[in-house]
Amino acid sequence: MIQEQDGVRLQSASEKTKSRNNLAQRVPHRNGMASHDTRTHQRRQASGDVHLLAQRDVASLSELEGVAQARNKTLAKHGITLSKIIGQGGQGAVFSAVGPQGKVAVKMLRKLSGKAGAAQRAHVKAEVKILCDVAHENVLRIIQWFEDSLYYYVVTELVEGKDLFDVAAARTFTENEILLICSDVAEALAAIHARGIAHRDVKLENVLLESSSFQAKLIDFGFACKVGDMEDIGERRQFPGTLKYQAPEVVQRIASYDAFRADMWAVGVMAFALICGEYPFSGATHDEVTADIRRAEVSFAHPVWERVTPDAKTLIKALLNRDPALRPAARQVARFLEILMAERVIQLNVHEQKTQTQPQPQPQRRSKSARKRESLDFAPLTNKFSSIANELRQNCAPPGLTISPRLVGLFNRQNLPVI
Repeated sequence: MIQEQDGVRLQSASEKTKSRNNLAQRVPHRNGMASHDTRTHQRRQASGDVHLLAQRDVASLSELEGVAQARNKTLAKHGITLSKIIGQGGQGAVFSAVGPQGKVAVKMLRKLSGKAGAAQRAHVKAEVKILCDVAHENVLRIIQWFEDSLYYYVVTELVEGKDLFDVAAARTFTENEILLICSDVAEALAAIHARGIAHRDVKLENVLLESSSFQAKLIDFGFACKVGDMEDIGERRQFPGTLKYQAPEVVQRIASYDAFRADMWAVGVMAFALICGEYPFSGATHDEVTADIRRAEVSFAHPVWERVTPDAKTLIKALLNRDPALRPAARQVARFLEILMAERVIQLNVHEQKTQTQPQPQPQRRSKSARKRESLDFAPLTNKFSSIANELRQNCAPPGLTISPRLVGLFNRQNLPVI
């Protein structure tokens, strides 16, 4: 997977070396060498610089120790002891810690001053309020927040795992795993959308994947807001997010865009990237990426798509529809995946029953061109969707029913399912 560096060109090691060499050539010595007086002055100056730097280092170290002591004193008042750093950003860091509730995560933001400080305070309070208003198993749970003269402290549950970007960089996912993740994210978005809140920065980096349960949790509500409040904020806050996840109406700066449907576009980008390891829309420059997003022409040319089921492609096509009015809502996606995955649980159970009652055939050599079927025996999937699978068995049809053909047209606007 390619990490995004929008608007920033990073120098390679060779370019940096070349730049240093060019700089050295532009500062010639007199007569090709420095005089004795010059060398003596340089030595004295260097000695003075070292002494000055040493004094600064001691002062900086002392200041850091003072900050750490003040920070630890604040945390101790709330019964919290820091363990280790687990994440770091421009304005703060996230630590694992132990508090009265057990293991927790502590997000610490260094306070800004002046007008920036006032805006930061309003921003932190708004994010905390949103997290307090939403209680859902797929949304990071906030425990408390407090502040001192130096920092804001936001205490949340500790998720034992990594964000999806890091996980995807280290391993590949099966289709069932990806759809299970998308189901969790859709349910999280359905919960916040029902409260009139749009996330506005859905991306791989903002989804934590718990290692033991394979449960996904939506995090980082820094750009989230009540949809009715969007008209009262500046342009940068009105069109936030990461470029490659932005919907066409967002990159076009359409003021009246539907932030809920823009969130769902981002889910489609995320699912696409998890399946094939590439973003659906790309380019060498910011303008090229923007133009590709505005065209919204989704390509399934990558060889990996040959192994993806029609149902998964249907979902991604629907989410990446250029027309936001034709994109499914979070609740519809959650329901779609609930029924689809329950059907796969039924198929798994039927397959298990058959293998128990029928004699096993002799294994045959598989041709190189034959498709490899993905195993459905995935515990998190069966744990989550077994109850709806039982409902389908009892109320809809015998175990052999194939539901997929009905799902292919699920997002036809003339025949939306009752949810």
